Amino acid sequence: QDLVKGTRAVAEGDLDTRIDGVSGDELGRVAHGFNQMAAELQRRIKYIRDTNENLEALIGERTQDLNEALLRVTGLEEMQQGDYLLMSLLLTPLSASDMKVGKVAATFLIEQKKKFSFKGHSGEIGGDYAKFAVLHFKGARSPWLFFFNGDAMGKSSQGAAGALICAVTLQAILARFADKPIGETPEKWLRGIYNELDHIFSLFQGSMNMSALFGVVNSARGEVYYINAEHPRLILYRNKRADFVEDAQRTAKLGATSEVKRSRVHFVHLKAGDVLIAGSDGKDDIEIHGSMESDDDRFPRIVQKAGGELQAIRAEIDRIGRRSDDFSLVRITMV
Repeated sequence: QDLVKGTRAVAEGDLDTRIDGVSGDELGRVAHGFNQMAAELQRRIKYIRDTNENLEALIGERTQDLNEALLRVTGLEEMQQGDYLLMSLLLTPLSASDMKVGKVAATFLIEQKKKFSFKGHSGEIGGDYAKFAVLHFKGARSPWLFFFNGDAMGKSSQGAAGALICAVTLQAILARFADKPIGETPEKWLRGIYNELDHIFSLFQGSMNMSALFGVVNSARGEVYYINAEHPRLILYRNKRADFVEDAQRTAKLGATSEVKRSRVHFVHLKAGDVLIAGSDGKDDIEIHGSMESDDDRFPRIVQKAGGELQAIRAEIDRIGRRSDDFSLVRITMV
């Protein structure tokens, strides 16, 4: 009877229950086993409860640590987003705007890879950069259009810092000739621009450099002089056909560590209806079916299919695959 009562008590949760006066017979051995079972069950449940309490305390501590770490990370992320906004605000007034000078029209398209959002402001930053300006050369009756397309080394803030350095330097150079004509030939002047930009980037001793394609176009006659500093080759779209203008021999990029640097000036003569397309390597580095494919020989076909129109070129690239880098295009046309 005591065994039955003890069993019921344990079943109802009273683990302190024990059977007293255990005899040495068979029933006594059962009662003794019951007492051992109840004691062991009580010990295990206590262990589980203690473990759960410790686990809850440990989880609480870890949760607090994680929350504090998250707050720190969130704060750093917010600061970084603020830095991105500042960089964007500095670059915007120094960047290109569509321009028409005489018979020459210049348009551009830039999409940076890194997007940001900070206190209601959103935008993007990266290393791609474009610039247009009007220049006058001494002895030339017509103004010239200056164009620049560059791609600074590095992702996000590093690339944007390179673009900003280039933009500020270019702005200072172009400001010298805002109110007076240039007393040099286009070729010599472009070499001087290359040397100045290269000197600034070289101060960083290889930690910052930039590929670039820049030049000048006579707004009446269509003469184009330009330097390609390890940038993707220039495309000429003429009579519904797109081809590279220059061969693979290009000038060293801005800030390159090579000891001997000789800037090479290329020439092309635009006719009415001709279109020049320059662009960063973001147009060539495309992910197709999960595999990265970098192929600059594909770009003339894209330009030809798109009829030399920037928006159509972008659409055709996106149809082929997914862009993986900053992306910029510059279009110069003779109307």
